[in-house]
Amino acid sequence: MTDKKLLSIKLQSPLDEHAKESMDNNLPYLSTSITSYQITSDFIHLEVKPGTDTTALEQSVHELLKKIKPLKSIPVKVLFDQSSASFLEKGDVFSALVDKGDVIILQEGFVALKGLPLHMFMVLDDQLKKFAKTQYAEPILLPVTVHFDDLTPAHYFQRTPQHANFISPLEEEAKNISDFSKLVDGKNKNEETSLKPYLKEPKCICRSAVCLNCYPTLRNAVFKNDQSLVYTAEGRVFRHEYKKVTSLERLFEFSCREIIYFGSKDFVKTKLLECENWFKNFLTEFKLNSSIKAASDPFFQENARALQFYQVAEDSKFEIRVMNPFSGNDVSIGSMNFHGFHFSKAFNITFENKEFVFSGCVGFGLERTIFTVLAQYGIETKKWPENLKAFFEIV
Repeated sequence: MTDKKLLSIKLQSPLDEHAKESMDNNLPYLSTSITSYQITSDFIHLEVKPGTDTTALEQSVHELLKKIKPLKSIPVKVLFDQSSASFLEKGDVFSALVDKGDVIILQEGFVALKGLPLHMFMVLDDQLKKFAKTQYAEPILLPVTVHFDDLTPAHYFQRTPQHANFISPLEEEAKNISDFSKLVDGKNKNEETSLKPYLKEPKCICRSAVCLNCYPTLRNAVFKNDQSLVYTAEGRVFRHEYKKVTSLERLFEFSCREIIYFGSKDFVKTKLLECENWFKNFLTEFKLNSSIKAASDPFFQENARALQFYQVAEDSKFEIRVMNPFSGNDVSIGSMNFHGFHFSKAFNITFENKEFVFSGCVGFGLERTIFTVLAQYGIETKKWPENLKAFFEIV
């Protein structure tokens, strides 16, 4: 007997790929009464908590559909398609890694790595650092936290507020700190007690992309008219993925290697093309079931339709997707992003001729990449092809 019920909402017309992606990005944040969901060609199936007002929820879903449906249907641009490639492995690799002790689940969405996946993680990042070096990228260490004052100029909270993880220290009062300590220490695990009265108003978030703190480092910078700049950074990224956390496909905290570009439009586009070729070579070399397609950021519902239309129409974002045979999901292991003037206008980064500098970035998801490789090849490395073992330095 289940304490949840199913609500199935028939779609008036099938969602195109962009609308489905946007719906998938927004539906988890529509209501706390939704415990899980599935989007098909004809229906949206919601598993909801008992006592949910399903009539009101269905109305909210239809309102969301109006907000996220593109202004007009745009064909999905495909740069690379190897989706017919076969798999060596089709089983539950994540559970196998957990059973082996190479993945340790601390809490849902928070994991520790050791053994084979950690080895692959470190080797992959070394390979990416070598690639970044060919692009003359300068290493930079960026803070994990981002201040509101460095988020608002780029309209972060108007674009993807749902991913924000806020940092709130305790109010600096001895009694407040003491009361908080006593409350938490004596709290029953299942007891719902608000901690908000003890916390200060947040002024920072944990970053949802490595590059967020990069753009403020160049605030009011003036480039020579022929100048360009490339940075590379690796670090932890935090996203409030909510109902989408599963295996190593999606985590609340994960790692990315990014390369960030500043310069002329031609310079940024050329560097992104080099990244596209790196991905294509990687996917082709190891015959991974994969694709590279136009995509859009997970814009929040109020702004999704116009922002998504612009991003797709301008070919400003492409995602690299690799199949996990066990889940059936195309997992985004990386993205290539052309920002235009978005960040340079926000932080007044210009050339000497007063024109704004173009920017762009590429992000490589480290856990996702090694996991999808394992998902298609398995954890028994002796069965891997020699070129894959060589790449990941498996003896």
